[in-house]
Amino acid sequence: MKGAGYGDERLTARALSESGVVRGLAELERGGASPYDALNQAWSTDEGAFREVRLGEGGFTVVHLVETDRGDEIPRYGLVDEERKIHLNEAPREALLRLPGVDEGVVAALMDWRDQDDVPEPGGAEAGYYQSLPQPYACKNGPLETVEELRLVRGVTPEILEAVRPYVTVYGDGKVNLNTAPGPVLLTLGLEEALVSKVLRFRRGFDGQEGGRDDGVFEKVSGVKDALADFEGLSPEEAAALDRVLAGCTVQSRHFRVEAMGKTERGAVRKVTAVARREEGGQARILFWHEE
Repeated sequence: MKGAGYGDERLTARALSESGVVRGLAELERGGASPYDALNQAWSTDEGAFREVRLGEGGFTVVHLVETDRGDEIPRYGLVDEERKIHLNEAPREALLRLPGVDEGVVAALMDWRDQDDVPEPGGAEAGYYQSLPQPYACKNGPLETVEELRLVRGVTPEILEAVRPYVTVYGDGKVNLNTAPGPVLLTLGLEEALVSKVLRFRRGFDGQEGGRDDGVFEKVSGVKDALADFEGLSPEEAAALDRVLAGCTVQSRHFRVEAMGKTERGAVRKVTAVARREEGGQARILFWHEE
């Protein structure tokens, strides 16, 4: 039977994970004056600030996993900006259809879930479907509040949810940060694979790795085409494709996810996930908090 000592350890681990969130928000506020947000900035990748930081009777780590071109996952020590993702409440049908594992039926059901009427899309699902379930519930007919809410949408299996989770959000205004969005998100914008690869090569710089001093950075949306043209050149078709999507893009992020793991010297572990918005003055305000 676990005694009071175990409970104390859990409380200590929780406090350590909260310290990780505080560290993340501090790094975020420190970089608030930048006109752009990119993966080579301290909030995104700083092992010294975020990896196994010793504190009192334990320590904390702020880390998330990123997928490589080979399909495996590697740790990156820092925060995740939400503007690198597709907005579930703002994205058009065409963008949602390009998400991994998603088909017409799932997109139609999602459109019905988030719209305000009771008229089903072709192949979609409104109140009649959800009320006919063995354990009925209401159709939202409003914006999703969390990504987890996708579980309630007809056709969204656990496998689909896990496939899209890294690429979708409910935070922000729907614009995608071209400095931080991964390849699968850039593809959802309607860009061809060759152009997406060009964007990623520009961002990775000469060493081919994102998160380094030699990274290419888009400092403003209006300069994206010129930056890519100077880097590798753009065909007329690629320039036209960028013209079609740039209105829905940005180079700044305002919403950031902190996943902080606190661990005591005796091995007790707690995790806190927080989402914060960086306000105009640079201060970070917490919007979401979840403990495990």
